[in-house]
Amino acid sequence: MLSLDGKLLPIDNMKVSCSKQYKDKDMSGQSSSTHSSEQGDKGVVISVTGTIPFKRETDLTDLYDTFSMKDENGNRKVFRIGNRDARLYRVREAKFFGKLSSSEHTSLRAWEISFSMREYNSASEKIEQRTKSKKPSTKQQNSQHQQALIESEEALK
Repeated sequence: MLSLDGKLLPIDNMKVSCSKQYKDKDMSGQSSSTHSSEQGDKGVVISVTGTIPFKRETDLTDLYDTFSMKDENGNRKVFRIGNRDARLYRVREAKFFGKLSSSEHTSLRAWEISFSMREYNSASEKIEQRTKSKKPSTKQQNSQHQQALIESEEALK
């Protein structure tokens, strides 16, 4: 089962898989070294496959309309996601990315559908934002330095 903003998606034989990528860049050059530079934690990708029977063609149209939804700013809509696998990866919100694909099933009178969603506002992203907000800005550091210089000048008088 998969729900978006509390609405169950009408997909039969649904399979949901989650994956998380940790980006890094090889720093070894031409050597056999295993050094790499970390490029950050990326959001969880939720991949969904399943079928929709031909007799429920409006369900496929509704899925397309959901896939195409935009928010008030014209960005892809962020959905509150309900799914066991997504919950295990601690994914609370996601938005569609990539493509929605449908093709005729080889033996059933149904469409095979597939799409992906990417985690929105991930835990890694929140931690990174908190860390950045705790660091004093360059202006704050400069003013603190200037204040220390003034205080040391006064102490020498």
